[in-house]
Amino acid sequence: MKKAAKVLSRLNIQLQGTHEDLWAGLGALYPGVRARVNLAFGLLAEHYPKRETRDYEAALLYLLAAQYDKPGAVIAEIGTCWGWTAAIMQHAAPQARIMTCTPNPNHVIIARRNLAVHFPRVEVLDLKSVDWLPQIADNSLDMVFIDGDHQRVTDDLPFYNKLKVGGLKIHHDYCPDRPLCTGPRPCRWVYGAVNDFAAKMHAPDVLLVDYNREGMAGFYRREGELWHG
Repeated sequence: MKKAAKVLSRLNIQLQGTHEDLWAGLGALYPGVRARVNLAFGLLAEHYPKRETRDYEAALLYLLAAQYDKPGAVIAEIGTCWGWTAAIMQHAAPQARIMTCTPNPNHVIIARRNLAVHFPRVEVLDLKSVDWLPQIADNSLDMVFIDGDHQRVTDDLPFYNKLKVGGLKIHHDYCPDRPLCTGPRPCRWVYGAVNDFAAKMHAPDVLLVDYNREGMAGFYRREGELWHG
């Protein structure tokens, strides 16, 4: 549903290219971002490389979350894994409240243990996003990072309505199926859902895509916008 066009002033990031190109673009926005990402990475005792976002993707999350570093801000995450992305967002926005959910009981245990020492303000919720959604008030979130069950990503699109005007919804694994995607993470479900969302709402305000066509896409909620599916 396309309606009004008013948006709060936020980072509009459009980056494409090799990993070195992406790092150069992110570093131009904040020269110290790589060091900040490396610091946060080292503060976690346990990592799950096969399932973690790449370092430059974490840098993008850092820059985006830092916009909401203020008392009372709330950042939500769908898909905790072992806590890496929740950690980077808390590192970027230490004044914000970070809540992350996963229905995987082993991930809950590991993430809580992993975050307890250096990122104690992250709350790890043991539940599915579809069960969490009705518990969240409309217009209450500043940012939501969606990286849960990719085949059911459409179930998470209504989180857009939980954002304040100017709040951000960002998707991980925005990439087409093969042969268009030449990297290891094709994901037609997210790619199709995000493109459908963009067609009905507005073009991505944040886009980071590497040379394999793998990336992330995000949308700032505009005044008057509601997602109806």
